[in-house]
Amino acid sequence: MSTEERVQMLKKHMLALLLFCIPGLVIALSASLGVELCPTRRFGLTCPGCGLGGASLMILRGEWIAAHLRHPLVIPTVVLAGLGWLSIVFEVVGHPWERALPLTSRPVILAGTGVGMGLILVWVARLVGFIAPLP
Repeated sequence: MSTEERVQMLKKHMLALLLFCIPGLVIALSASLGVELCPTRRFGLTCPGCGLGGASLMILRGEWIAAHLRHPLVIPTVVLAGLGWLSIVFEVVGHPWERALPLTSRPVILAGTGVGMGLILVWVARLVGFIAPLP
C-alpha cells in the first residue's frame, strides 16, 4: 500500500477515531469532576449502559472486581471496543492482522450483538430489582 493510499485511509478513519476517543475523554473528565452526563439518570431512571463508563475507568485503574460489580458486561464491552479500535489502527497502518478479523466479520458482529442484548438484559434486571441499581 502506498503512502498516499494510507493517508487517504487515515482521513477516512479519522472521524471514527475521533468518535471513539472524544466520548472516552468526556466520560473520564466528567467522572473525575463528579458531573452526571447521562440524560436518563438526570430524570431518576437507569439506562442499559448505566455504570459502564465508571466501570471502564475502574478497569483502566486495575479494579477488575469492582468494575464487574458496577456493570457485569464491562469486560466484554471493553474488549470489543479495544478490538474495534485496534482494527481501525491496523487498517490505517496497513498491518496484516487487520485482515485476520475485520470489524465486519461474522464473529465480531455476533459478539457485538450478544453484548448489546446483554446490556438490555442487565437493564431489565435492574428495573425489576434482580440487580441492585446504581446509587
